[in-house]
Amino acid sequence: MNELKVDANLFTAISIILFAYAYQFMVFPAYVELENRSNNRFEKVNILTLAIYSVALILTGIFAVLIFGSSLKTDLLENMATQSGALSIMIRGIYTGILLLHLPYIFFTLKEYTLVMFEEVTSRTLSMHLEAKLEQESINQQYYAEDINTKQEDERQNLLENRDNAGSNNNEE
Repeated sequence: MNELKVDANLFTAISIILFAYAYQFMVFPAYVELENRSNNRFEKVNILTLAIYSVALILTGIFAVLIFGSSLKTDLLENMATQSGALSIMIRGIYTGILLLHLPYIFFTLKEYTLVMFEEVTSRTLSMHLEAKLEQESINQQYYAEDINTKQEDERQNLLENRDNAGSNNNEE
């Protein structure tokens, strides 16, 4: 059995694995988009997605080893430039599929944040929305404070009336 060789290639392999499964920031948007949302349904979808993704990555690794053997380089794309044939085309297709399914999710977040910042700079939509919410909250608090003051004033009036009524009843006796 081969020993684990610790060098720069190990760190490259770890970074590739982390890149391959770097979808965790899309969990909440994916859950929101899920039809008939439930934790059980999302768990099933997540397990199925991970299974499909893992199979694709494992097949990529297997085909890469079958094609290139000991001349396999850390970056599979470097090897792809040197080969031709059906197996090479298959591994290129799998690799392209992985990239097509993975990269849009990475760029999705960057694109969304960039668009939000651009819209904020050009039209202040988010700021105006937040300012309107804060203003409404301030109005609600003022209304609530006035409502409390009115209730307190009513209670004070009732107490004074009750005291006056009690005093006049004592005088009549």
